[in-house]
Amino acid sequence: EAAPPPPPPPAAGAAPPPPPPPLAGYARKGEGKGKSKGKWKEKGKSDELFEGIRVQATLKFSSTGNEAGLLCCSQIPEGLLFTVDQLPAAVRQRIDREGMSTALTEGTEMIFTVTFDADTGRPQAREVMQVPGPDELVFGDILSYNTTSGYGFIRPGEDSAFTHDVYFNAKDIQEVSDEDLKKNLVGLPCGFSVRLTPDGKSQAKGIELMEQPSEPVPQEEDASNTG
Repeated sequence: EAAPPPPPPPAAGAAPPPPPPPLAGYARKGEGKGKSKGKWKEKGKSDELFEGIRVQATLKFSSTGNEAGLLCCSQIPEGLLFTVDQLPAAVRQRIDREGMSTALTEGTEMIFTVTFDADTGRPQAREVMQVPGPDELVFGDILSYNTTSGYGFIRPGEDSAFTHDVYFNAKDIQEVSDEDLKKNLVGLPCGFSVRLTPDGKSQAKGIELMEQPSEPVPQEEDASNTG
C-alpha cells in the first residue's frame, strides 16, 4: 500500500508554528505589555529575572543525565537544573576525589548567575557556587582600591569555592592604621568572610591583610583617584 502523500507546504504568508510554552507561571520574554527582551516575570509577583542578575537558591539533587543538581528559588518555583561544568574548578576537583554527595549536600545555600537560552528565551543557571558560611574564610588578593573613596574589590584565589569578585569598604579591614589605608593595597593577599546583599552582590567583611601595605599609591592613580 502506497504511503499517504506529505502534507502540503504552508501557504505564503502563513503564521509560523507557535513557540514552545514558557515555564509554568511565567511570562515569556517579550510577551505581554511591558515585557522586555531578556526578562522573565512570575505572574502575580513583582520579582523579575534579567540577564546577569545573581540569584540565591537552595540546592536539591537530580539524577537526570549529566545535571549536577536542581536550584530552587522563589523566582523560579520549578527550579533550574545546572551541570557540573558550571561549578568552580575547586569544587569540580573535589567531586572527582570525593563524590558529589560529599562535595555538595542537599539543602546547601547556593548562588548563580541568570542567563537566557538563545532559542527558547528560558532562564538558565551559570556560575553556580556555594554561598560561604558566616564563619568561613575565603582567601584572595585585592584587585582594586580607591584611596579617596575607601572602596575596592577582592578577587578570590583560583582554588576557592567562591569565585566572584567581592566588593569591600576599607572600614572592614582589621588592624590597619589610617595612614596605611592611604597606601597602595592592590595585590595584597587577604582573608575575609562573605556577606550577600538581597540582590546577590557579595561584600567582604572582617578582612585580614596577610601582608602590611608598604608602597605608596602610584602617582598616576593618585592623581585620578577622585571617587
